[in-house]
Amino acid sequence: MNRKRQGKCILEYKKGNAVLDSLVIVFFLMAVLIASISLMPSINEVKDDIVNDYSFHQESKDIATDLTTEYNGFWDNTLVFIFAMLWFFGIISAFFIDSHPIFFLVAIILLFIVFYVTGIMANETVALVNEGDNADYITHYSKSLWIMEHMVEIVIVMSLSFSIVLYSKFRSG
Repeated sequence: MNRKRQGKCILEYKKGNAVLDSLVIVFFLMAVLIASISLMPSINEVKDDIVNDYSFHQESKDIATDLTTEYNGFWDNTLVFIFAMLWFFGIISAFFIDSHPIFFLVAIILLFIVFYVTGIMANETVALVNEGDNADYITHYSKSLWIMEHMVEIVIVMSLSFSIVLYSKFRSG
């Protein structure tokens, strides 16, 4: 009886998976974008309370105002940075993973499922952030919104770059 194998997760047996890498990146970006936009009304409410409270010094009010105005730009740029770094690290990890070229065809077939799921998720994210109170704040997230609107095209390029790096390495030894 092999006890080591019983406790392992099914994902630990994957040697290279552009499908899973692409979906994780899309899920993570969506979660961070939705969370940062959803927090904006609360942050504005706290800022308004601080600005309207006479017990706070003017310097505290200025800091609260500056933080809320810089919040949007910070998260917009952070989402772009996170996206670029995840893509970069995905390519680096694909380079160090050994895989057989026969699985390239399987990966390409599975990537069509990823493209479909990504399209649905990106459209729902754009619709979610454009409705209600979120519509007032999404204008500050121009880079992140562009990424979400073009997510299918970006994931196609990203997945193909993972697959090319994963399956095009020279075998040595």
